[in-house]
Amino acid sequence: MSSAECSHLWVRIERTFMKIIECYIENFGKIRQQKFTFTDGFNCIRQNNGAGKTTLTVFIKVMLYGMSDTKRQQLSENERRHYLPWSGAKCGGYIVIECGGVKYRIERTFAPKAADDTYRRIEVDTGKE
Repeated sequence: MSSAECSHLWVRIERTFMKIIECYIENFGKIRQQKFTFTDGFNCIRQNNGAGKTTLTVFIKVMLYGMSDTKRQQLSENERRHYLPWSGAKCGGYIVIECGGVKYRIERTFAPKAADDTYRRIEVDTGKE
């Protein structure tokens, strides 16, 4: 196909956006048993330094993508060591998202070894995994 022919091709790209509805943190970093509910539009979280704003953003990231499993010893380079409770309490929670008009509840727990982490994705309206 020549470049002239290519210039006449049209590709439709569907953009699907994800909306975070709520999340619940059982234990993650310094946050314990806390639920966050988000509204449509811009949500602003204003708290003092050290209150857990960065921890919340990391929690959202690891709920969606999982937690890294590095062997690095420095807390600043090992998010698993940094955010798992030192008490040994269950680490994790859930996040409810909407994507393409469907609501999903993603549940994860995190363990000292990534092989022991758990993951479930449930369609909220049907309960289907």
